[in-house]
Formats: sequence, structure tokens, C-alpha cells
Amino acid sequence: MTTRSGRAWIARAVALGIFLPTAAGAQRVAPGLRIRVTAPQFNLQQQPGQLVWFDQDSLVVAAARQRWVLPRQLLTQIESSRGRRRHVLAGLLVGAGVGTVAGFILISGEGYPCGAGDWGGAACTLAVGFSVGTGTVLGAGVGALVRTERWVPLSLDSLVLVRPP
Repeated sequence: MTTRSGRAWIARAVALGIFLPTAAGAQRVAPGLRIRVTAPQFNLQQQPGQLVWFDQDSLVVAAARQRWVLPRQLLTQIESSRGRRRHVLAGLLVGAGVGTVAGFILISGEGYPCGAGDWGGAACTLAVGFSVGTGTVLGAGVGALVRTERWVPLSLDSLVLVRPP
């Protein structure tokens, strides 16, 4: 039977074994990792795919219906995906800016009650507020739909393959 302190010691030992690098500056990668490779000799420019395998001589990358076995010395760049991210805040700010400009253009027209320069009218405030609010909501919605992937460069010389158990 394991005591509570014994379990904590085992948990710390496992965590250290997992997180300690195998060599100074080593980057641990596992099969299935989403990567992006550049190999001009193979006409691959930032080609995304999944890491299948690599050793000292070659790197195997699988993409939709294709698989490449690439010699390591011909790779000019390799990057690892850190996931996709949405752009809600950027969309919100752009939408608010566009809504503000659109609102002021709207109230500066000839037929609008404050077109002659009366900026204090309630109708003008309402029109600009509605325009800014609409632009902000639409911008945030578009920003939520726009997703980009974040990539981090990897050094081929320091990669260490972690084999699944």
C-alpha cells in the first residue's frame, strides 16, 4: 500500500522524467505533431502536415493524401503548430473604428437633423452610438470566425523523438 507522501514522491519523479530534457536544449516531439516544413528541392514551401517519423537521416511528413520522406540536410525550415487562435478583440476594435467613421459620415449628411454642425442632438448621438455598436458586434463576429495558426520554429539539430508507450 502506498502512503500519501509515497504517491507524491512518485508523481514528482514521473513529472521530472517527462519534463527534463534528454540533452541540453533538446526539443521533444512526438509522432502526430502538426508541423510545417520548407524544402525547396522538393517544392515544399511551408507545407503543413503531421510528423510521422524522423531519425538522423530523414523526416517523414504526411499531409492530405501525400507522404514525403525528406532528407534532413535538405530541410531549410521546420515549425511546430501551437494551435489556432481566434481574433475577436482585433475584430471588435476594427469594427468599432469602422462603425465610428460610418456613424460620423451618416450624421454629416444634408438630410440629417444635425448635418449643419449641431453635434449635441439626441438623434446624432443615437445614430453614432447605433453605428458604433453595430460595427463592434459585427467586427467581433467576423474576428471570431477568422482563425490563424500559430507556428514556432524548431531546430532540426536539437529534436528528440518521443516514442509512444
